Amino acid sequence: MPYLFLIALTLLPLTVMKSDVKLLRKHELNYVILFSIILIFTFFYGLRYNVGIDYMTYYRNAEQKIYDLPQKGTGELFEPAFRFLYRAADFLALPPNTIFLFGGFVMYVFLFFGIQAYSKNFAASLFIFFSSGLFFFSFNEFRQFIAVCIIFAGYRYCVSRKFIQWCAMVFLAYLFHHSSLIAFPMYFLSFIHLTKRKINILIVVSLIMKKIGALETLCLILSYLPGYFRNYAKVLPYMITEGSSGIIGYTYLLIIFLMANFSHYAIKSSEENFFFKLFIFSSFFQNIFYNVYLVGRLMEYFSISMLVIYPIFYERSKKKMITYILFLGISSLFLLNLLKYMFFPPADSLLHYQTVFSR
Repeated sequence: MPYLFLIALTLLPLTVMKSDVKLLRKHELNYVILFSIILIFTFFYGLRYNVGIDYMTYYRNAEQKIYDLPQKGTGELFEPAFRFLYRAADFLALPPNTIFLFGGFVMYVFLFFGIQAYSKNFAASLFIFFSSGLFFFSFNEFRQFIAVCIIFAGYRYCVSRKFIQWCAMVFLAYLFHHSSLIAFPMYFLSFIHLTKRKINILIVVSLIMKKIGALETLCLILSYLPGYFRNYAKVLPYMITEGSSGIIGYTYLLIIFLMANFSHYAIKSSEENFFFKLFIFSSFFQNIFYNVYLVGRLMEYFSISMLVIYPIFYERSKKKMITYILFLGISSLFLLNLLKYMFFPPADSLLHYQTVFSR
C-alpha cells in the first residue's frame, strides 16, 4: 500500500534528523538527491486514487474536458495557471489523473526548494510537513496548496526586501489560487519589531480570546453595526466546524514562548526573525479561531513557516538536556497528530481529506 511508504518516510526523520541542508549548496550530488525526492513525492501525489474530497471533481473535469467552464457550486472558472495544467495534459493526450501529477510537481518543486533555502535540517522539516497536517490538507486544498508552496519559496524576497520580485511571486501564486493575496501584506512584516514583552502579551491574549469564545464575541459586536453589516453576524456562526482539539495550537504557543524567553533559542538572523514572526502571526489567529475551517485554511500561507521554525527549535534544544527532553515530548505530540490524520477521519466533511487507512 502506498501509505506504508509514507509511514517509513515520515518516521525515519524522527531517529535520523542529522541532515544539514547547507550541504546541498556544497555538493552537486545532494542536488541530485533533492531532485530525486521531489520526483518521488510528485509521483506519489500524482498516482494517488480517490484520496481527498476534491479528487473526483478534478478528475471528472479532466475526463469530461470541462475545466474551462464555470465550476459547479461556485460558478467561477479555475485560475489560469491551473487550467493550463489541464490543457497541457490534454495536449499530450495523458490520462485524467495527470492533473495531480503536474500539480504535484509544481507544488513540490517550490516546497522543497523553499526548505532547501531556509531550513537548518531537511529531515526535521520533512517530519513537520507530515505531522502538522500540511501534507494531508493538500489533498483537499489542491490548488490552494500549490499557491501556498509558491508563497513559501517567495518569502526570501520579503527577507531581502525585494518588493518587485515578491509581487511577481504573489502574482504567480494568484494564478493558481486567488486566496494567495492574503500573503501580500507579509512583505511589511519584516519592518515590524516584536519585543519579548509584546510576544508574551500576544500569547496571553490569544489564550484569553480562545477561552472566551472569540467568534461568538465577534458576532455579538457585528450585530450592533448598522445596515447590511449585521449580515456578517448571521454568516459567521456557520463557519464553525467541530472536531478540532486545539492541542497542536497550544504546542505552537509553547514553542513561541520558549524561543522568545530562553537565550539558547534566540533568533540569530533577519531570515529567522521573519519566519518567527510569520509563525507567531499564524499561531495567534489559529488559536483564537481554532475551530473555524476558513481561518485555518488561510493561515496555511503563514503556518508553513513551521517548516523553518521546527528545525531551529530542534537544533537549539540540543544545547541543554532538559530542553532536548522537552523537544522530544513536543515531537511525540506531532507524531500522535500524524497518526490521527492517517487513521481517524475528521468529524466534519469540510476537513475530510480521506486517507487509505481512514476510509
